Amino acid sequence: MHIFLMLFALVGVLSGCGDKDVQCSEDVSCSFGEVCVDGTCSSKNCATSADCPMETTCSGGSCTAGCANDDDCYPGDACDTTQGQCAEASCRSTTLDCGFKEFCNTVTGECYEASGYYCLECFDDDDCGGNDNTCLGWGAYGNFCGVTCDTESDCPSGFTCIDVGSGGSAEFKQCVTYCWLYINDDQKAPPPGELPSPTPVDPTSPVCESGAP
Repeated sequence: MHIFLMLFALVGVLSGCGDKDVQCSEDVSCSFGEVCVDGTCSSKNCATSADCPMETTCSGGSCTAGCANDDDCYPGDACDTTQGQCAEASCRSTTLDCGFKEFCNTVTGECYEASGYYCLECFDDDDCGGNDNTCLGWGAYGNFCGVTCDTESDCPSGFTCIDVGSGGSAEFKQCVTYCWLYINDDQKAPPPGELPSPTPVDPTSPVCESGAP
């Protein structure tokens, strides 16, 4: 009987020690502004990842390096959830995900540079690489190569597939953009309504030199 009472008292002491170390659990919550970590209440620095800097995530009330989803990463990057790290996002759309004069390879998820004929300054069609690419005149803005296309998806980011022809008739389609804006830093975008429609350049036409009558 005496031994039984001693064992009972020992169990009670040990149980009491365990309860004293455990401040919180699934059934016992911490005070406001605190979070339960391994049975101990501690002040939390964050409630969600929105409280943390970019490329960090909220874990156990503290901001830690890494990510849990794309919102933890900078624009243009995505969260590699297998590694918990931000990485450059794969492209899915030429128009939305790639830079100027780039195409999106949707198989590899990488943007790649378009050919050098886009916006190449030209004198005649021979300068534009064939394949029905056409040297287009933009009036005082200069002559630049257009690249043949059927739909908008045939053009790289920043370019538009438009109808081109002489005498006001649409004869074929070309990928074009305001090429001179990317070549001459001092050039400004023309006011609305003043942009000439591109026309095929006729290299046999006389060209006036600057300052000539």
